[in-house]
Amino acid sequence: MPEPGRAVPTVAPVADATRTVVIDGARAAELGMRAAPSSAPPVLAVEKRPARLAASADPELIALFLEEAREEVARIAKHLPAWDQDPSAEADLITSRRAFHTLKGSGRVVGAHELAEFAWAIENLLNRLLDRTIVRTPAILASLREAVAVLPQLVDHLETGTQPSADFAGIAARAHALAAGR
Repeated sequence: MPEPGRAVPTVAPVADATRTVVIDGARAAELGMRAAPSSAPPVLAVEKRPARLAASADPELIALFLEEAREEVARIAKHLPAWDQDPSAEADLITSRRAFHTLKGSGRVVGAHELAEFAWAIENLLNRLLDRTIVRTPAILASLREAVAVLPQLVDHLETGTQPSADFAGIAARAHALAAGR
């Protein structure tokens, strides 16, 4: 713990892919390192992380999350349209709700906040349909169709930085309003 009145130094996040760090021979020995020849300073490579993920998230955890997110998106793309076509297929609605729930929780763990909040908005809407506090309407179905279409864009955004073309924040806001009966 720092002494009272002394600030703990912080380091700004690295914006580019690599940084050159030159450590003089005395400092290298102090750190238990071998000094690099003066003609070739050591290079510290910083791994680029997918856009908008927690800087502290483990790269392996992020890779697992992206793989899981793609699986959940595929599950939703299969089951939600099936329920859309057959309202009696409640198992498809339950499976879709569970997939959005997984995206919400896993997204929050790795810092994919936009995806997590979007998933929460749709999960909340599906919860209201499942507990029958609201009923299917054309507006709800349209919002769910849009959600299915935008999900792959949100995952791509995390993986590549490509901006979603759809208004995912608007879809989420509409889902919250519909879940509230508005």
